[in-house]
Amino acid sequence: MSDATTRREWLHRTGGLAVGAGLGSLAGETSIRPTIAQAQGKRGGTLRVATVDKPVNMDPGYAQLYSSLQVYQNVYNKLVYVDESGQFVPGLAKSWKQEDDKTWLFDLVDNAVFHNGEPFTAKDVAFTFARILDTKNKLPMRIFFTPIEGVEAVGPYQARFHLSRSCGPLLAMLAQATEVVNEKALKEKDPKLFPIGTGPYRFVEWVKDDHITLERWEKYHRPGRPYLDKIIFYAPPDDTVRLTGLQTGSRRPGARTFRSISCSTRASRRSPTSVSGRRSPGRWTARRS
Repeated sequence: MSDATTRREWLHRTGGLAVGAGLGSLAGETSIRPTIAQAQGKRGGTLRVATVDKPVNMDPGYAQLYSSLQVYQNVYNKLVYVDESGQFVPGLAKSWKQEDDKTWLFDLVDNAVFHNGEPFTAKDVAFTFARILDTKNKLPMRIFFTPIEGVEAVGPYQARFHLSRSCGPLLAMLAQATEVVNEKALKEKDPKLFPIGTGPYRFVEWVKDDHITLERWEKYHRPGRPYLDKIIFYAPPDDTVRLTGLQTGSRRPGARTFRSISCSTRASRRSPTSVSGRRSPGRWTARRS
C-alpha cells in the first residue's frame, strides 16, 4: 500500500466494503450499503472510532447529531441502501416493485432478528412508519415522509406503502433515513438511551462523556457478517487529542483505529497496524503507519 491512498482504493485492497454518506453508514450523509468484497475478510478484532462530537440520542426518529448517527446506524437496518455506483440495493427489503403511481410493495427478508430476540416482520415496518407519521410523537424525521399515507403489513414478510401522490424519490428517502424499530423494544427501554435494532452490532453500554460499546450480533441476517467482534466509539475533546491517539495508539496498542468512518460493515481484519484517517477537500485519505 502506498504511503497515502484514497479511501476507496484502500478499502478495495483490504477487502473492505465501502459505505458512504449515510454514516458515511457510520451513517449520516446518504446511506451507502456494502458492495461485494474483493477479498475474504477475517473475523475478529476491535475497532476504535474517534467521533468529532459526543453522541446525544440513539433514537433514529430524531436523527439528532451526526455523531449519534455514526453509532446507531450500526445498530439498526434500513429497508434499502445505495451502493457506490448509486444503485439501490437490498437492506431489510430484499426486493420491491411499484404497483402503481401511489403504491409500492416490498418483499422483506425472513431471517432478521432484533437484538431483544424478537423476529423482524412486516409489522415492524408498519409500526416504524406509523410512529414517524403520528404527529403526536413530534419526530423530526416525519418531514421527510409526508407523501406516505401509511404502511400496510400484507403478510409476515411483505409491506405495502400507500402514498398520497406519486413520489419518484421514495427509495432515496428510505435509503437516507428510516431505521426500522421494534415496538416491544421501544416499550421496554428508552430508545434514546438503549437502541435495539436488527443491525450487525448490538448496543452494549454507554458511559456518558467517555465511550459507547457495540458488539457483533451473532444472529445478523447476512451470513458471515459482520467481521469485527466489537466497536468502541470515543469523543476526544479536541483534534489534538484525537490526532495524538491515532499516532500513538494510546487507546490500546494494536487496535485498529479510524476517524469518522463507517464500521457497520468493515470487512477484513488486518494485522495489528495503526491506520489513521484524515479528511482533505474532496476525498478521504488513509495513512498507514
